[in-house]
Amino acid sequence: MHKAIYSNSTSRYAIIVEDDVKFPFDVDYELLVQSAPEGFGILQLFNSNKHTMTFTWTNYLKNRERLW
Repeated sequence: MHKAIYSNSTSRYAIIVEDDVKFPFDVDYELLVQSAPEGFGILQLFNSNKHTMTFTWTNYLKNRERLW
């Protein structure tokens, strides 16, 4: 997280993951940022519980405007 915060990148965002992460879905990061609450600091995109991840993703696909 330190490297992401203090890097010379021009991006305002960083994604921080474990070295063995596998994304089971095609994530539209721009849409996530646009839909996030104003002034957000952190967005938790996934967790390690398969059922919770599937439930959250299914709800997101039903209405992408109500993710948060």
